[in-house]
Amino acid sequence: MFILNSNNKTYKIVERNRNTKGNYYTQSIRSFNNNTFTNSIARDLIKIGQGILLGDRAYRRGIKPGTQTRDIKIQLKLENIELWSPTKELLEEMANFSSRDRWLLEFVPKKHELQTSFFSNENNNYDCISLFSDGLDSLGGAVRLYKDGKNPIFVLHEQPRWNFNMAKERLNKITSSLKISYNPAVVSFQFQISDRDENGKRNMFPENSRRTRPFFYLCLALATAVEYNIHKIYLNENGPLAVNLPINKGKVGGPYISRHAHPNLLELFEETIKYIWTKASINNFVPFVRNRLFEYNKSEIVNFLKKFNVNDNLILDTVSCENAARPLATIKRKFKNNNSKRNLKSIKECGLCAPCLIKRFALESNKIYAINDHFAFDYLSLRLEENKSQLTKIIEEYPFVDSRMNLAHELNLFCIKISSLSPYDFINEYFYEISSILSRDKSKNDQYIKHVYNILRLFSTQYISYLENHK
Repeated sequence: MFILNSNNKTYKIVERNRNTKGNYYTQSIRSFNNNTFTNSIARDLIKIGQGILLGDRAYRRGIKPGTQTRDIKIQLKLENIELWSPTKELLEEMANFSSRDRWLLEFVPKKHELQTSFFSNENNNYDCISLFSDGLDSLGGAVRLYKDGKNPIFVLHEQPRWNFNMAKERLNKITSSLKISYNPAVVSFQFQISDRDENGKRNMFPENSRRTRPFFYLCLALATAVEYNIHKIYLNENGPLAVNLPINKGKVGGPYISRHAHPNLLELFEETIKYIWTKASINNFVPFVRNRLFEYNKSEIVNFLKKFNVNDNLILDTVSCENAARPLATIKRKFKNNNSKRNLKSIKECGLCAPCLIKRFALESNKIYAINDHFAFDYLSLRLEENKSQLTKIIEEYPFVDSRMNLAHELNLFCIKISSLSPYDFINEYFYEISSILSRDKSKNDQYIKHVYNILRLFSTQYISYLENHK
């Protein structure tokens, strides 16, 4: 059970059983060798990640200035409370940084479910953990690991469009494409939340920004690392999106900025890993978490995938869209109701959000073209002056398009600005954001800022050129 509180509004969220009605969650683990985690520290990590995600989703963030920062308190039942108590402030700092809220964690003891044990990993020979989604960057990360001779365990969070079997199938296609003989190892976590009350009305979890998902995913990765005694954790996010600069500096709330692979979040998380490893005496290695794609933009990721002879259809089969769940399902349902001639099964991404636009730029820059129905809407066409009447008609039918078109225009303006800034002006313009990126090792910061500027400027210049060529 989780107890959540914000602004004197309290929820008790319990695991579902036969008699549960409303305010519940379901969970399960599906693994390549064992569908139960035997290590109590690993189970605690899963519980911490779940609790933070629940607290983030349970309370709507305000949209007016002064109402976007929430005070959220959460009570967590943990099996190793003596281990976690010293990490409380560090975990709160990670949660604060992830969601830009004020978090207060309370740990209460829970009876051990199974005796703590550690796998020796001697017979498995797995050497790292890699987060694995259905996105293009995850495909790139998996390919790089295999090409580097790594033997990873891939960790994913199950969603309606992405599950254990689908991940296994994609990894088999990757190994087949690379002509290597690995048998991919997958650990899949299912965690679903009911957003309906006892009468079946939707009233729970109204917050849609879900900024704490990276915190949740990292907890799942670390839990798997602890369970299988592995000290290397990798995630995969292209550099421009990992830096997380706000596209519009006037919009920092809600969906406008995420810290899903932010360097500072990873550094805080690594501190937590080192503490746990030392106290639990897991092994003598120094644990770490790395974003292996930070040096690349998405176009460069597609480029090295093609150099490794990865099939174009495998690249096109990925989904990077931030609206690929409920919003896209709503659009497809409306297409169907309007007797649209579109091939609904082929529609995988909205085509208007920043990840969709950046993905399309990356694909077409490498001469890979999605079929007509892959994207629900064609931003490149709708933005043109001669298609204004068509756009007006679409917005009347699908109001969703209007706000996403505005965000797409803001991405264009952001890229124009970045491509014209000198390094000095770049630092002045984004001083606050850059200060949160800097490493605690000050000797690395000058080189680091230069690297951030270079990857953003290169991407922005290429993206603007791409749009110019589609007028």
